[in-house]
Amino acid sequence: MSITSDVESVLRDFPHTRDSDKRLIMAVYWNFHQGAFMQDERGEWGIKSSKFFDLPSSDSITRARRKLQEQGKYEPTCEEVKEARRRNAGLMRGTMPTEGWRITLDQDIA
Repeated sequence: MSITSDVESVLRDFPHTRDSDKRLIMAVYWNFHQGAFMQDERGEWGIKSSKFFDLPSSDSITRARRKLQEQGKYEPTCEEVKEARRRNAGLMRGTMPTEGWRITLDQDIA
């Protein structure tokens, strides 16, 4: 499977991942790269250092999410996240007014 199809599967099956890139990244790793995880003696899960470089990058996962959402698929479930991402996308394209940009950049959207 491709990264985009893995991301699409997670966004479809776990709607809460649409609002948080961190949750999305962990869900992609957990659902499609089980062999990269290990459990320590306290029962806590972590990623094996020997498997770390086999995982898709977080940038690739978030890029796939943005691509899918630009196609109108799997929009965030939280209105606040939708609005913050719209503002940030406009800022990146240079369409946002320069006044108030610090507020936009400081907002937590993930």
